[in-house]
Amino acid sequence: MQPYSKDLRSRIVAAHAAGEGSVRELARRFAVSPFFVQKLLTKFRATGSLAPKPYIRYGPVGKRTPEALEYIRQLVIEYNDATLAELCERLAQRHDVQLSVPSMCRALKQLDLPRKKDFTRHRAGQ
Repeated sequence: MQPYSKDLRSRIVAAHAAGEGSVRELARRFAVSPFFVQKLLTKFRATGSLAPKPYIRYGPVGKRTPEALEYIRQLVIEYNDATLAELCERLAQRHDVQLSVPSMCRALKQLDLPRKKDFTRHRAGQ
């Protein structure tokens, strides 16, 4: 969910400063929760800032770097009949990056590459 815009935040604080209503009335008027209005006013009184908190990403750092993704693209072009497990092994050998089979599948989706080729059409000449 994206943070509310700075414009909306400033309008809420200005309306409260002008005495245009209580926290609940302002929340209803601007279509936000009363808790958000209360937090915004508290933060504004304490810091004078209307900026949202910075987004902090938790969890491990992703292994699918742009270099690894480009190598995966080259692997799929070169070894188009390789299984996901084989692609994982080749990536580990070359880039020292250990991806699981589901992660490799997500990487291929991210690159808009198919997981599996359909060789039956090629054999039938279609």
